Amino acid sequence: MGEVLPHQFHEHFMKKALELAKKAKGNTHPNPPVGALVVDKNGNITGQGFHPKAGEDHAEVIAINEALKAQKDLSDCTLYITLEPCNHQGKTPPCVDKILESKIKKVVVGCVDPNPLMSGKSIEILKNNQIDVTLSSLNLECEKLIRGFKSIIKNKRPFVTIKCAVTLDGKISTDTGESKWITSHEARVYAHKLRFEHDAVLVGIGTLLRDDPLLDARLYDENKQLVKAVLDPWLETPVDAKLLTNAKEVIIFCDSINPDEKKEKLQNCGFKVVPVDRVTTDELDLNQILQSLLNFKVQEVFVEGGSKVLGSFLKYNLFDQINYFMAPKILGQNARNVFEGFTASSLKNAFEFQAMTVKKVGSDFVFEGQNVHRPS
Repeated sequence: MGEVLPHQFHEHFMKKALELAKKAKGNTHPNPPVGALVVDKNGNITGQGFHPKAGEDHAEVIAINEALKAQKDLSDCTLYITLEPCNHQGKTPPCVDKILESKIKKVVVGCVDPNPLMSGKSIEILKNNQIDVTLSSLNLECEKLIRGFKSIIKNKRPFVTIKCAVTLDGKISTDTGESKWITSHEARVYAHKLRFEHDAVLVGIGTLLRDDPLLDARLYDENKQLVKAVLDPWLETPVDAKLLTNAKEVIIFCDSINPDEKKEKLQNCGFKVVPVDRVTTDELDLNQILQSLLNFKVQEVFVEGGSKVLGSFLKYNLFDQINYFMAPKILGQNARNVFEGFTASSLKNAFEFQAMTVKKVGSDFVFEGQNVHRPS
């Protein structure tokens, strides 16, 4: 096979590195999830690893150390890493130095680090030291993996996905509030998969009081623990709400003028109560809320409603992606619209989406797209 693994194997091993990186998703804040493999010239994986959490060894260091236990000479090996290695001293030494010390001569990088301290600098260092560096053909998949990390750097907030389940006429519930179930069981399983891919799920108090949801990912992975957030201006959350089950944290965002005894009652039951400002009579400041989620190590948040909450995220243009579940049903004019409180004054001001995909799940369709007007 030559001195190092040939090009046709790169995609196969980068997929394996991505699988490793996903194991730590949600646990690495403020760092991104990263996976790495060391593969010898015969296609054998001699070292692998992922970055488990901030302060611990990075993925490529773990993979190289494991490979060095198997063989002392790595000069005929290829390193696959989902993200450009770091070149600066943080809580751990620069990973570029570890690569240079290992004598590896071929590195396949998933995507360039969006951190201004990096942004291609490590790749140049490796190249200047006669290391062959290739950008993976799976760079879009690798960039998706770090979208939360990238959003924090560029937008100073988590990556925000809004999700809704609607009828063909864009209704989220009947006029009496009935919404279980608009979509099929298969669609709900898929929605749990999407929750699993995020760090946090967020709803409004109306949804909590009406449905008492668990807000977990049990239909996809019952072990996944999410940060759960509720927008509850007047602290109406019941102390025995189900969402306390299997959660990393349960955060109640409320108006700052609430009396201390109401806050303490919820805090004593295990809730984290975070006061924020209001921007209107019944709207909490979403910018403050997204900033606060960073304190809970949230890089990606999945916003599930209800209609007022979804409308607010559109109104203030504070989302990056939409997952729009559509069921083959019609509820009519008196049913509740999905984006309450948001109105585009003209077609020019309508939200547009790019990279739109459509997927059939059960009897329903799921549209996924990126917000064209999101901050860059």
